[in-house]
Amino acid sequence: MVLLGAGLLAACSSPSPTQAPPPTTAAPTTAAPTPAKAPVKLVHSSYSNKTNSENVFDEWYLNEISRRSGGLVVFELNFNGSLTAGTETLPAVRSGAVDLSNPPPAYFASQEPLHNLFSASRGTDVAGSQKVLVDLEFGTSEISKLLKAESEANNIKYLVWHPLEYKIMTKNKVEKLADLKGMKIRSVGNFEPPVLQEYGAIPVNALWPEIYEAISRGTLDGAPTPTDWMVPYKIHEAAKFVSFSAGTIGSSPLVININSFNKLPDEVKAIIDDPKFREEANQKLMQTWGDIVEKDRKTAEAAGVTFVTVDPAEQEKLWDGFKKVTLNVYPADLAKLNRLDDALKILDAWLTANSGQGLKYWDDKFGIKR
Repeated sequence: MVLLGAGLLAACSSPSPTQAPPPTTAAPTTAAPTPAKAPVKLVHSSYSNKTNSENVFDEWYLNEISRRSGGLVVFELNFNGSLTAGTETLPAVRSGAVDLSNPPPAYFASQEPLHNLFSASRGTDVAGSQKVLVDLEFGTSEISKLLKAESEANNIKYLVWHPLEYKIMTKNKVEKLADLKGMKIRSVGNFEPPVLQEYGAIPVNALWPEIYEAISRGTLDGAPTPTDWMVPYKIHEAAKFVSFSAGTIGSSPLVININSFNKLPDEVKAIIDDPKFREEANQKLMQTWGDIVEKDRKTAEAAGVTFVTVDPAEQEKLWDGFKKVTLNVYPADLAKLNRLDDALKILDAWLTANSGQGLKYWDDKFGIKR
């Protein structure tokens, strides 16, 4: 009995076994959201006036790339030479000091000798000349490959060509080419000065920001002026007569540093290189150019500028004068760089596309022997 009681007592005094607590379910964790990728920021610099058609278009073009990419790239836009003067544009974009700029090939003829042709021989039709530029620069022909190689040697990639349609603006009325005799006319480079000298004009070197003052003070009597530059640079306030067309050139192209292009997201590169987008952009460019030229013409007329109607035969003589000088000067310049064969190829393509006649036709017309 004692043993039984002791056993019962021991049993009663032992602590009851405890049940394991129910398993707890860990609160779900939410991974921190992946931060949105910071956009690539590129710095753009233009030497020319913000209201020129080329800059109005380039602003739209770059913002459109940013929009289509969903903000993967953004552009810091700078105009009016605030970062680079005209003669600084190519060195700055080539070195990467800026990512994009608008270097005129005529300012850098020894570094862009092939592209410089487009600043030399003048086209007679703006839309036609622009189409030729686009086809040659962005096509797949032998000429396109030569142009691309030259761009890559300068560490740049061409994005957009801009047309510049020149009209001769003077303080005194000009109705025929002989009226240019003795006039001090702003003219630079290897091609335009000899053409104007043929008619007795005196070429004077001057940068665009200086021309209004120079004409106002009598240092210049006039200048071949891009039709969308006459108002932004106030040339219409000093030179009251617009006469001969000095033709259309390709100038101030928008280019990007190749290293800057390569660091862009693939989606952005695809937008830039899309032929459909390039065509849409070119249509927008021509519309922008035409609208601004028309607006500026009205502004100039309201300010007392007279647009003189010249004899078509005289106009044709001036256009032929540009061709003749180009046929003599351009191959000679490139021969000094051991690029004569390339010069003749691109000259033939340019003349054929612009005039319907190739190099041989124009050589024969002007009695030039190769």
